[in-house]
Amino acid sequence: IAGIYTADRWKVDGSFVDTTRQTFTVGQTDVPGEPQYYMRIVTNAAESFFLHQSVEDVRTSAGQTITLSFWAKAAGAMNLNMNMDQNFGTGGSAGGNSFTQVFVLSAAWQKFTVTGLMGSLAGKTVNANSYFEAVFSNPDANAETVDLAQVQIEIGDTATEFEHRSIGQELALCQRYYYIHTPAVAMYVWGQSAATWRAVQFFMPVTMRTVPTVDHNMTAGGTGGKAEFVDAYPESLRFSTNTAGASNLLSVENITADAEF
Repeated sequence: IAGIYTADRWKVDGSFVDTTRQTFTVGQTDVPGEPQYYMRIVTNAAESFFLHQSVEDVRTSAGQTITLSFWAKAAGAMNLNMNMDQNFGTGGSAGGNSFTQVFVLSAAWQKFTVTGLMGSLAGKTVNANSYFEAVFSNPDANAETVDLAQVQIEIGDTATEFEHRSIGQELALCQRYYYIHTPAVAMYVWGQSAATWRAVQFFMPVTMRTVPTVDHNMTAGGTGGKAEFVDAYPESLRFSTNTAGASNLLSVENITADAEF
C-alpha cells in the first residue's frame, strides 16, 4: 500500500490554502533517492488545513499494524498532526480514528515514521466506497508553509525504503481516480440526416474506480442541433447529437472525470 509522491491523489481542505508541486534541486542530498518533486502547502491566513491521503477499501489494513513514513520540513518550527482514520463506506458504520501522532517540523528536511494498529471490522457494516486514510493538519492554525515528500504507508511495523514506481504505472493508478482530457482538437460527430442521433463513445485510458462525475465543454452546430451527454461508465463516456440538419456538428472538449471518494 503506497501513498506515493505528490503526483498521487491528495485532497486538501481549507479556504485559504494553496498547494503546489515543487521541484528538488538535482543532486540534493537532504532527501535520499534523488526524488524529483515534493508537495508544498501554504496557508495564507490563520487557517487550518487538512491534507487527506485515502487508500481504497477499509478491509486492506483492518486489524493490522501499519507504518507511515514521510519526509517533511516547514518555514519554521511547528507541529504537524496526523490522524489515521477509517471510513466504512456509503451507509456503512460511522467512521473512526485508529491512532494519532504529532510531529515537530523544523526548517530542515527530516524523516518521520509512526506505527499503529488499525481498528478491527468486528461489528462493523462495510459498504461501497470504504477506505482508510492518513490526514495531516496544522493544529496551531497559523499562516504556515509545509513541504512533504515520499509519503508511504505499509503493512507491518517497519518503514522500508521509499518505493519508486515507474511513471507509467503511477499515471495509470492516478487516472483510475481522476482524468482530464484537453486535446488540441475537440472530438467531433457529424450528423447526416434529420432527426437522427449520432453518438461518440469516449474511452478512458484506464477503468476508473467507479462511475465518474463528468464535466465538459460541449456544443452543437448546424440548424436546430442538440448536444447531449448521455451516459458515464467506469470504462467510457457517451456523447450524442440530434442531427436536425446535415451540417449538424457535435464538439466535445475539456473533459474531466472524477471518481474520487
